[in-house]
Amino acid sequence: MTFFDKYSYKTKNYALIILGVLLLAVIWKRSINTTIDLLSLNNQLEEKLELATTADQQIKNTYKEISELNAYIGKENSSVDEVQQAFLRFFDAETRSLQIEQMDEVLNFKHPDFEINTHRIVVSGPYVETVKFIYTFEKEFKMAKVLSVQFESERNKMTNKIALNTTLLIQNYVR
Repeated sequence: MTFFDKYSYKTKNYALIILGVLLLAVIWKRSINTTIDLLSLNNQLEEKLELATTADQQIKNTYKEISELNAYIGKENSSVDEVQQAFLRFFDAETRSLQIEQMDEVLNFKHPDFEINTHRIVVSGPYVETVKFIYTFEKEFKMAKVLSVQFESERNKMTNKIALNTTLLIQNYVR
């Protein structure tokens, strides 16, 4: 052990401190840092596992919200022709004393995420029958929803009779 005898205690202590710091750095790099990384990955995996266990319920909730929105705004992704044909079939099935006076061209609003189709339909007939039809339409028709109803009475100059015209604005959404 004559190798260490030529150095003083001060130099030996400095070398021991440097060696200790190097050992601490190696220990930190090899085991402690790796353990901390593994703990953080373990926490992330536990969070993902918890999300995976509740994913079924979240999907069900999302579908429920979509069906509630569809009930509120009407069935989405129906074409203009489908909505008009469904309206005509519904109108034919639900009323006998009303008649369609006018069905205008569809107004289309395009947004990057969706489109809104607005249908303008003029119906004529007695007030009570019209109100019953509108009520049934709002409750049972799923392809589109009523946006606006406007009543207007007109006097026919030839027969001098008053006719009630009702303008319906209905909308459907396309994604």
